[in-house]
Amino acid sequence: MRVLRSLPTVLGIVVAGKVCLAQSPGLDCSKAVSTTAKMVCSDKGLAALDAKMTELYKAAGRGPDTVAQQRRDLYKGDDCSKASDARACIETAYQRRIIALEIEQDKAGSAKTAKLSCGTGKMPITASFYNSTEPQSVMLVYGNDHAVALIAMSGSGSRYTAPGIEYWEHQGEAAVTWRGAKATCKMLR
Repeated sequence: MRVLRSLPTVLGIVVAGKVCLAQSPGLDCSKAVSTTAKMVCSDKGLAALDAKMTELYKAAGRGPDTVAQQRRDLYKGDDCSKASDARACIETAYQRRIIALEIEQDKAGSAKTAKLSCGTGKMPITASFYNSTEPQSVMLVYGNDHAVALIAMSGSGSRYTAPGIEYWEHQGEAAVTWRGAKATCKMLR
């Protein structure tokens, strides 16, 4: 009987002549209305990320209503509907949320942590690097604010980005942009 209940998830669900690849307690593809939800339902890679995020929320003991709200926040927070590459934006938003949940649940592997001094009178930034996440990431903490940034292309050094945040380290210095404020920081390690 258990196999029969999971069969629609494995095979996909046909909704209005379209195959729905993701079916989870928080994302019911038969009720998908937003462009983002429809894209997740029709894209195998995004559906897999949605399923992984849902499982991590379940593992944290959060119910379907919490998962659905988090998904709505995820879609709105990155405003992927206005992005030039909406699919890439949605994928990145899922990746950051999944990594944040993995860090919270101690499933992201060990981190290499560094403190950064960003000048007199400025709060230090703590950077915890996770090389075993997919993609590689850093959890940045600045005061009471925090963000997961993903590795990005750079000409030299290590560069991580998230909406409104950029961390670019090269030879012991880090250029940090934090929600509009820019600073040059020294690694304290």
